[in-house]
Amino acid sequence: MTRSKDFGNTGSTSSTPQVSAVQSGSGLLGIKVLSWGLLTSAVAVIVAVAFVGSHSGMSASHLSVSPNGELSDARASIARSGHDVAKTRDNDSASFGSGEEKAEPASGGSKKANRSELTEGSNILRPKKIDFVENQQGSQFTLYRFSDNSKLGSTSDRMARPALSLVKLFIAEYVLENGDESDRKLVDAMITESSDAAADKLWAQYPESIDEVAEDYRLFSTRAGTKWGFSVTSTYDVVSFIAQIKDEDPKHPLLEMMKRTVPVAADGYEQDFGTAKLPGVQGTKWGWSDDRSLHSSVSFGKDFVAAAAITGSADDLSEIAEKQFIPYLK
Repeated sequence: MTRSKDFGNTGSTSSTPQVSAVQSGSGLLGIKVLSWGLLTSAVAVIVAVAFVGSHSGMSASHLSVSPNGELSDARASIARSGHDVAKTRDNDSASFGSGEEKAEPASGGSKKANRSELTEGSNILRPKKIDFVENQQGSQFTLYRFSDNSKLGSTSDRMARPALSLVKLFIAEYVLENGDESDRKLVDAMITESSDAAADKLWAQYPESIDEVAEDYRLFSTRAGTKWGFSVTSTYDVVSFIAQIKDEDPKHPLLEMMKRTVPVAADGYEQDFGTAKLPGVQGTKWGWSDDRSLHSSVSFGKDFVAAAAITGSADDLSEIAEKQFIPYLK
């Protein structure tokens, strides 16, 4: 064996005791062999554990649902989107906090560049976000109160879920800013009656509308789909959007349209549920899926904006809105 040759160099007086121990067949050889064996086994176990832990040691706290609907390790997702994080945000937070502002253009800044710049001294609705995550089940809710700059929300309120007809708000804002007077009638029908036909026409003409508004208002959970009906957003984004508009212009045309919604939508569905049931509501926009399994709404009052979304019925949405928000509004 190699070790016997190493230890058997009789030309060195210092090795004599070792050679003697090997040749004598004493218990020392057995102890050394056992020690080396245990050490080798321990090293192998440590290496194996480290390898497994770094490659497959996911726990439930690290798992998330990626935009394509597949489970993924959130740590890997965050690493892949690191360059986006560096550009737009630092860490996630449970409330609307102040974040880094967009750089002002050299020309002094356009209205679009200053869209998210709210009244001086206010830090409302400046979202930070780590990763884009979809959440198509359960419920989420968000409420913002202007008087004390406070926010109430579910832990999932930044997760993207089907936007339903709430996405029509984003299309409407873009068309009101960039369209012409001939589009105004379609915008009105899309908001007051929740007309899908009007939304189809405006989407065909302005397919960039949703993503442009999402960027303009810093709505990090909002994405356009291949069709407007396949888009996603979150209650956090919808509340942020309406609050920014209300803060900038309390008489904004979009808010005025939300005040004039009709009792029955263009498709025959009643528009009287969810956040519309809250006291002090001045305007509302609703959303529902074709199979009526998903419902959502956003409403505003003098001092608040509230949104809720649920996998469930219209009554379920009303129940969660009243339960979560009414105590906070008193």
